[in-house]
Amino acid sequence: MGMNVISPEARNCIWRELIVNKKGLKTFIDREGFSEDSYSFSYEHLAEMLVELDRLIYKYDNFPWDAKPTAQALVNILKEHRSLISSELAAGSYRKMKTRSSSTVPERFEGI
Repeated sequence: MGMNVISPEARNCIWRELIVNKKGLKTFIDREGFSEDSYSFSYEHLAEMLVELDRLIYKYDNFPWDAKPTAQALVNILKEHRSLISSELAAGSYRKMKTRSSSTVPERFEGI
């Protein structure tokens, strides 16, 4: 196991100053604009995400990673994320993509 450089007592203070009091670098929490609910993915995107999640889960849930606690924590997070995406697919909560043939011209280009 590695050596702890920062004492456990100091970690909460550092977290509070850097993240809560925003004295550190900007994080995803600081982003303005779109919220998580603003994003939508197509069925194909979500299906590809499931393929990648399955690949990562398989990799880190097997030798030589299966004995490492950090890898198992990652596997649990990936499984939870896979479950959320599977639920979205089952509920039909995805963006429907319009199919466009090569002869279809987007409206913004008509008349050019």
